[in-house]
Amino acid sequence: MPDFNFTPDEVEEKAGRKPWTRQREFTEEIKPEDMAETAAVYARAAGEAADAGDLAAQATHASIYAGGLDGDSLVDGEGRIDATARGLQGNGQDIDQVVGYLVRAMNRAIEADEEVFGLVLGDGGLEEGRTRHVSAAISEWNGWQGALETAVAAMPAPQLSLTRPVVPLDVSYRGRTLSLQPGGSMAQPVYRLPGTLADEIREKHLAAAAEDAVTTDGEITDAVEAYRTRLAEFGQELGDLGYDLSGGPFDLFTTEEMATFAGRRIAEELAKDNPDPDVLLRYTEGLNGIALGVFADPDKPGGEALSFLNPQERAYLLEFYEQLDADQLAALGALRDPDGDNTALRRVANGINLLTAAELGGIDITIPENKELIPDGIREFVYDYREGTGLYPIGNSEYRQALDRFNDFGALLSTATVAPGDVFAEDLARTAVDVQFRTYNEYLGTDNTFSRDLLHTASLNTGASADLLNDDTFRDNLLSLHWEDSSGAGDLIRAGTTIPNGVDHTNDEARAYVQAAYHVLTDAPAHQDAVLAGGVPGYFPADHSALQNAIGDTAVQYMDMLSKPSRESGFDEPSDPNDPNARTDRDLYGNDYRYSFQLSRDDRQGLFDMLLRGERSASQDFLDGVTSWQEVTAYNAFTRDPEVQHDQGSAFEGIGRIAGTVENAQNSVASVGNENRQQASAVTAIGQAGAVVRDLVAPLPAKVAIRAGAYGLGEMYRYSQPDPAVAAENARLDSLQYGDWVSETVVARAAIAADYNGLGGTELRDPGTDPDVDESDLHREVADVSGRYDWYADQLDQGYKETVG
Repeated sequence: MPDFNFTPDEVEEKAGRKPWTRQREFTEEIKPEDMAETAAVYARAAGEAADAGDLAAQATHASIYAGGLDGDSLVDGEGRIDATARGLQGNGQDIDQVVGYLVRAMNRAIEADEEVFGLVLGDGGLEEGRTRHVSAAISEWNGWQGALETAVAAMPAPQLSLTRPVVPLDVSYRGRTLSLQPGGSMAQPVYRLPGTLADEIREKHLAAAAEDAVTTDGEITDAVEAYRTRLAEFGQELGDLGYDLSGGPFDLFTTEEMATFAGRRIAEELAKDNPDPDVLLRYTEGLNGIALGVFADPDKPGGEALSFLNPQERAYLLEFYEQLDADQLAALGALRDPDGDNTALRRVANGINLLTAAELGGIDITIPENKELIPDGIREFVYDYREGTGLYPIGNSEYRQALDRFNDFGALLSTATVAPGDVFAEDLARTAVDVQFRTYNEYLGTDNTFSRDLLHTASLNTGASADLLNDDTFRDNLLSLHWEDSSGAGDLIRAGTTIPNGVDHTNDEARAYVQAAYHVLTDAPAHQDAVLAGGVPGYFPADHSALQNAIGDTAVQYMDMLSKPSRESGFDEPSDPNDPNARTDRDLYGNDYRYSFQLSRDDRQGLFDMLLRGERSASQDFLDGVTSWQEVTAYNAFTRDPEVQHDQGSAFEGIGRIAGTVENAQNSVASVGNENRQQASAVTAIGQAGAVVRDLVAPLPAKVAIRAGAYGLGEMYRYSQPDPAVAAENARLDSLQYGDWVSETVVARAAIAADYNGLGGTELRDPGTDPDVDESDLHREVADVSGRYDWYADQLDQGYKETVG
């Protein structure tokens, strides 16, 4: 008899569906045989956990040790986890709620596995149906065989002749007749059923089995999707309670299958005209759980990583993003609400940064070919943006539509709070600069926010930002471009030049940041035309206030180094890099520096000239920062010299040197005669001088630290004003504004705040609030205070004259 059997694999191939395979894989995913032990682990952990957020960690710990509760005792007669069993009660309402959800999730998983098992291997299931189809094929063949035997028996007796004609035999079965030609000898003909009939029968019943497989596969899909939907709902509830979905031995929330399901649900929701925010939150909960497994608080920028992605978490991320193409990622970014809740977007953006961070267990894209592992939807915007996206070549008719898509992806990434890895951060920044160059050369009325947002995202990685700024080519490109919105460029400069909290100037880790600051402060004036650019009216608007602010803030942060006397600019590093105690500057105004730099007089002046020619808000913020630095430096110097030993002269020389540089810059800008400038009085700054120390120091004396851009002391800079009506007032204010008068006033107030030489009870009247105070009164009061620190006053004057002379 022919072989009419067909295996489940053959049925799956015929059906184009894999119900048997899916059932096996689903059981492997669920692991129902482990559920009782898992429940026992959480029973032990519930009594030890301090809160819901600690439960997963405690469960991981509990799973290492044998003993404790007997897992079988937590299973009821129906094979379900008994939620009321002993030991499952925690030590607080939140933990009880979490354990309750976990138990329900376990039971739902067991039920789903049983349902799928029943559809395939249970009574009346698909496997039983397959065997029936095999039996039916055999029965049909046997039916034909019986019909053949009957037909042969009914044939008339053969005639005795040596030459008989070959007589075909008609065989009928179930309304069908086959005409069979005899084989064998003419004396004894033999009739057989054709092999093609066996193939036909087998194929027919295989097709019937395949139809059943298709139906069952759909039923499996329904059952599994119902389970996954419920599991996602449990996951959202658990996430809200603070439970780490990616932690602990109960890992059903972050399987690859759940990643596929969640990613497809997000894609389906984004296809709607008005995506439901709750659905987006529900199906990004797995991403949030993974981020929580790596960071204590992934929503807090700059948080320290506590762990690494494990293989399952990385696989989840890969599978999730494989479900989202470039259009869908852009559609998600288009939902960003500057004033609303962007939680779902932030989770997706953080997941992208985690997936591409080799340092955290993500894809190692330090190996160039590994960039091909990055899902297509992400890669199109960061690596393949030149290939068929519409941005290139120049003149492409799809440009505007393409730029909108890129802007939306940038909006998505801009919500990230997890820093991108080193390589991905640099790739983001280089792509941003490249695309900005392209869009600047073909501005068609659509602003490029993509580049701004990518630079902002890259700036979350401060180390990579510093490395980028120390790259001559990248730095030159960044400072040479015109930006519709320069805030991203400003973010990168701040990130790359600001030594992170917890890193001291005496540490080796400070080098990249100090060196980046040196490069930015020396190179920015060489790109002055671009840095100060206002765009091309009617063609390409530009707003460089944020860029100018970032450069100004960097200058203020490193004003100690800028104030040093030097004939040449240069970056300094220890002569012995292996000596941890080596310093390039010791006791520079009370601070030690392992790495430092200095600017020549001309370079320092060029920097100040550029900054004072910038946008009014940026130049004013810079001057506010300078005033703050002068005041804090003076205060710190006075507090370091309580015995009036006159050993802090270099600090006052530095203050005077910066005061002279400011005056030179003011004169330079005034000579330009920008008619947009407005007259501003130094009286406000003088009246508010002392605010930094007064507001930030308690109790006195103490050493004050300065951070740029944080004080806003009011107007200091005397802007040129073409209105002749104020000429007389300008003349009256010259004695207040120019020279070292402002610096002398600031230093006098610092001396009072520090109670230097008993000056603590002295008061300087405020010309901003007291109309009876004129410049003569101010000069006299400041001179009286200066007389109490006369040697330092001489040092202040010496540094000033050295610069303006």
